[in-house]
Amino acid sequence: MISVVCAYENIQVLNNWLLRSLKAQTVEYELITVDTTERGFSSAAQALNFGGSQGKGQYIMFVHQDVNLVSTSWLADAEALLDTVPNLGIAGVVGSVEKGSSVAERMRNVIAHGNNIEQIGNVIIRPEPVQTLDELLMIIPREVFQHYK
Repeated sequence: MISVVCAYENIQVLNNWLLRSLKAQTVEYELITVDTTERGFSSAAQALNFGGSQGKGQYIMFVHQDVNLVSTSWLADAEALLDTVPNLGIAGVVGSVEKGSSVAERMRNVIAHGNNIEQIGNVIIRPEPVQTLDELLMIIPREVFQHYK
């Protein structure tokens, strides 16, 4: 099971995007929302660590409030894929490799964004090591999170 952690500031955006797509998922998940307007967190990391510490799932997914999981099997597919990655540290949907002369050449992702729903960078077909990982959506095994936060 995946524990979904979202630190949010706009309940309407959360409801219209992330929660709407989560409700359509075909597998059980744990939802942990952290309203950053009600707590005095000094950083996003502090808010996410607070939420992640409550997670009971095998994996903890940190995700922005405005993300739409595009299929009803997104969580099930992600969990099945993560189970195949040996020594998983952390995974995500957008990252960057070291080699390449432009951002577009270095970027690796599985997302489309913007008003015109466009793909940027190189589409990931299977797990691929990256040098950096974007915080838009990250998934970490709970044991790894508990050790490193």
